[in-house]
Amino acid sequence: MSRYFVHLREAANEVLDEVGKEFPHLSALEESVLADALELMSEDLKHKGILDLRSRIDVVDDAGAAVYSLPFKAAVQIIPDDECSAEAAAEEIIPPAGTGSF
Repeated sequence: MSRYFVHLREAANEVLDEVGKEFPHLSALEESVLADALELMSEDLKHKGILDLRSRIDVVDDAGAAVYSLPFKAAVQIIPDDECSAEAAAEEIIPPAGTGSF
């Protein structure tokens, strides 16, 4: 297995991986990086109410060569408000339990 170093790069901060992780193949590395990115974004939303899409995770190999990069904005699908019709939104409204209506 190859050792890779997974670096977090934020707008004003950088966390460099000095230990590294081993992955059996590149697709396992990509899955792990995606899970890490989603977890970091989830924690920021949960604790700070902030989703900063300027961050990214860069991965380098033992020799320091870049092998993969995942911008946070590529890890999520953004659905803007203006694409949501009022009719579609109304269909998704569920009345509070036990009331049958609002």
